[in-house]
Amino acid sequence: MTPLPPKYHQFLTCPNGLASPVIPSPVGLSLVTSHFYIKFFCFYENTHHRPDFMNPRFLRQTMEHTLNYFYPLTGRLIVRENSRYDIGHFDRGGLMEMVDSVDTFKEYKECRYSYSVVPYDELLSLQSFVSKESPLFGVRVTYLKCGSVVMGYSIHHKMMDGSGCHLFLDTLCKIGRQEYVDPSVVKLYFDGDRSPLRSLPGVDHSLLYPYTSGSMQTSIARKTRIVTFSFDQQKLCLIQEMINEEAGYASSLSKVICLLALMYKSVIRARQVDNQSLSDLICIISKRHKHKDERMKYYFGNHILPVICSHTKESVMKTRLCDLAVELSQKIESVDIPYIESLECYLNQAENVHEIMRPFGRLAMGAIGVSDWSRFIYNSDMSYGSHSVIRSYLDPSPFAIGIILPASDGLMDVAMQLDNISMDKLLTDPQFIQYVTSVW
Repeated sequence: MTPLPPKYHQFLTCPNGLASPVIPSPVGLSLVTSHFYIKFFCFYENTHHRPDFMNPRFLRQTMEHTLNYFYPLTGRLIVRENSRYDIGHFDRGGLMEMVDSVDTFKEYKECRYSYSVVPYDELLSLQSFVSKESPLFGVRVTYLKCGSVVMGYSIHHKMMDGSGCHLFLDTLCKIGRQEYVDPSVVKLYFDGDRSPLRSLPGVDHSLLYPYTSGSMQTSIARKTRIVTFSFDQQKLCLIQEMINEEAGYASSLSKVICLLALMYKSVIRARQVDNQSLSDLICIISKRHKHKDERMKYYFGNHILPVICSHTKESVMKTRLCDLAVELSQKIESVDIPYIESLECYLNQAENVHEIMRPFGRLAMGAIGVSDWSRFIYNSDMSYGSHSVIRSYLDPSPFAIGIILPASDGLMDVAMQLDNISMDKLLTDPQFIQYVTSVW
């Protein structure tokens, strides 16, 4: 798709932002979050062929109203010392664009919104964060030839994690449906509002976030591609049963954990690397929903962290699938709120944040990163009907990264980015492909 030039391009401001002084940018885990956008898409099918479907004026007013609750997103970063930032210049606004496209919804739907078919790059207003002058928020509304709509969002990751994006979209849709949104309830919760964080005695956070000087060893960059693997409930049950049978008992492992273990071992088996090469699994998790402070639901910043299963290719191949699943499950369960807050405290007290090595640096050395978005159950009905599907975006990179996408049509989709040679092997691996319902 080659989109037409935007028919609407405007930076949206809001009363709360224009009235706000300069505020501190989120700290804690946001300090070690890189400068990039979380990008996701909502696909809306105009099933009744309404001529006023997703009316532009309505969308603009709804977005302006929503940004008033999330006013920091209308600002710009102001550099402070030691990788800290403030947020100001709220008069510059968040970016909103509207464009027309000659594509049809049917094309996207028939390929299950495949990354190799849908022009995701063209559905975004903001691709990469290039300078401190870059907006913290952008949305592009693409009107397809058939009258259907795709909304592509870009939100700076230092400002929000997946839970924050979920809250933003939920608020947007409530406003669109003209439901009352209580400003005393949907009120952002800043670091300065939280109770003092405490360090846990005897916990060495430098093991996960060490100080480093010099360059890291990196893997050879290869051309990659993204493939979506779909699993229906029957296949997910078969994976779970296979792992229980291997373990010799009925475990309490969830379908998601079993699927992640299968994906992990299958990807490692497919990769063309030495047996002793680093082959860690880095799984991004959140425990925000278990926090005793209910206001953390509205926390402005990141409250996610990586859980790491450390392995070489040889050790992954020698470990039973059920044991890999148990290891991942135990690692996730071992992380609790006191540990996370102790880690935040460690990062906040760091004298040289820019010298701290992020665990995601292991991706460049051969690790595999996975993130689970299936836990986000979106209600994205803005009075025109709910979305057909939501897709997360994978930035093209030489790294092995997988995302479990929000479930739709009874299927669980996993978008996997791998180098071409490894992907070809994965697609022809009978031990893996027998559990896959379809490939896109």
